[in-house]
Amino acid sequence: MGRATKRYVRENDLTVRRGPFTGLRYPPHAVGTVTHLTTKLLGCYESALSPYLTDGGDFDLFVDVGAGDGYYCAGYKRLFPRTAVIGYETDASSRRMALGLAQHNGVDVEMRGKADHRALSMLPEGHLLLLSDVEGYEYKLLDPVAVPRLLKATMIIEVHPTARADIVEVLSRRFAVSHEITSVPGLPKDAGEFGELAAWAEDEARYAISEGRDSEPLWLVMRPRAA
Repeated sequence: MGRATKRYVRENDLTVRRGPFTGLRYPPHAVGTVTHLTTKLLGCYESALSPYLTDGGDFDLFVDVGAGDGYYCAGYKRLFPRTAVIGYETDASSRRMALGLAQHNGVDVEMRGKADHRALSMLPEGHLLLLSDVEGYEYKLLDPVAVPRLLKATMIIEVHPTARADIVEVLSRRFAVSHEITSVPGLPKDAGEFGELAAWAEDEARYAISEGRDSEPLWLVMRPRAA
């Protein structure tokens, strides 16, 4: 993947080409540091989420738990400048990258460390959109009894059945009364859809669009029911 990333950046640049975050720019030091950078630059990273990030929900606050390099934080802030953005990320170097990405794009986001029940309970007031990718920690973290605030939040949750086989059933049961729940599978990618890769060998193009997963991801999109 590293070789494919270097070639892509050499032939193109560090600007996202497609999707809701079109125009987001990565700094040069992202090469070799940011995971799956080429998919982000092509605009096909976790593309199944695009409609749910841009559905015009008029959110006051966007929170990304497991924010990584800040792709969603900086991208969302560029898209919706009036929405406050907070990212939670336990890795300090990733938090620095996320803050640098935001600064590189002229937007302001707040990065914090580990998210827990207390942290989520103390989030600022307002209409909340929460994005979660925490490698199985969603089972413990997303508990409406411990965090009543979640009962009125819109949530996009990547679930990890390899960490807990019944995670979809558990989360669906917790929020069945309060939320409309939609299951959103990941979308397969075809390198032939990207003109930037037209001259590439098939195997190298495959690396360029890979998110490094053994299977397609799955998200639960939860929207609070009308009162």
